[in-house]
Amino acid sequence: MTTNKTISKWMTRLGALDGAVLERRNIHETVLRTSSPSCNFVFGNGYGLPLGYTLVMFGLPKAGKSVILNSMIGQMHRDYPGAVAIKFNTEMREEAQLDADMAKVYGIDMSRYLAFDVNGADQIFDRITKDIAAMAEEVQIGLIAIDSINHIQGRREANQETVMTQQIGDLAQTLKVGLKRILPVQRKNRMGLVLCSHVAAEMDPAEQMRGNTVKMSAGHGTQHYAEYFLYVSKNKAQAGRKTILGEDLVDETRKDLMNRAELTGHKIRVCMKESSLGPAGRVGEFTLDYAKGIVNTEEEVFLLGYNRGTIIREGNSRYGLKDSSTFFNGKAAILGALRDNPEMAQEVMKRLKESDKRGEYRDIPSEALIAPVEDIQE
Repeated sequence: MTTNKTISKWMTRLGALDGAVLERRNIHETVLRTSSPSCNFVFGNGYGLPLGYTLVMFGLPKAGKSVILNSMIGQMHRDYPGAVAIKFNTEMREEAQLDADMAKVYGIDMSRYLAFDVNGADQIFDRITKDIAAMAEEVQIGLIAIDSINHIQGRREANQETVMTQQIGDLAQTLKVGLKRILPVQRKNRMGLVLCSHVAAEMDPAEQMRGNTVKMSAGHGTQHYAEYFLYVSKNKAQAGRKTILGEDLVDETRKDLMNRAELTGHKIRVCMKESSLGPAGRVGEFTLDYAKGIVNTEEEVFLLGYNRGTIIREGNSRYGLKDSSTFFNGKAAILGALRDNPEMAQEVMKRLKESDKRGEYRDIPSEALIAPVEDIQE
């Protein structure tokens, strides 16, 4: 019969082996987030990407993936003052996508951010396992981004002298091997990894009938690797060009030759399509101002709070926090309070997290989180 002493002896020996998990942390206590409350909300748990794990963002061109990535980098620099972000811009557009002025808009500290305009697999994955891994011994590498994985050259493709040589499955296999190689480095040093992916047309008739016209353009190896899959899209409806109070996102002082006011921003919608570490199906939406970045976050807090029961309505038009004696007359008033009083907005998000942990929330469809203003009657 095996004794407890024998078990203890062997467990001690096994625990001394490389890779033994002897301590367990709450991975959701340290996360990478954006400046958008609803974009963070779709992750669930700690409302962000846990350090050491992987997010894949996919969507149509110009949907807003780079906006979210820039916001995540800037917020990381605020949340973790000593952390560094590294991006591999395989589309080689770095100087066009992020200049010094836009870096300030997103709060990116350029002294703790470096991008590489490269698309060779060895220039990315080998660099992570060698140079960046060595750097991580002394410096916190909080985030590594690859934008996009589709522009990485496959290993066989890179060794060919002509484009006429077909390399079926080359990129998928290259990504599978490359991600496998960097996994120990990522987990050991708790590096958040963000992969941007293109989309392909959805050819499955059953999926088309469900309204899914596109799908992520990434192989099964990449899909198995990541924990979060975020679909990003531009809200092209009329509501996507207005504030929650119905104001147009335009500058009336600047018009074109057709006398149309210039658009100053639009709304970007995100949906957590799949997640192995949090809830799937949650939807969020934020407003992008072309000159100021993510704005009007008080609208997101209001909708999240109202739809989840943290903000309640008294009578026809008075809004306030549940269990609070302070109420505001109309949506404009409570939106102004949430904008001008960060502590109030933080309290709403704090209560949402607490209710999430307890499982105490309204059983509502995810789409309600982005309800247009007319759905919330005065």
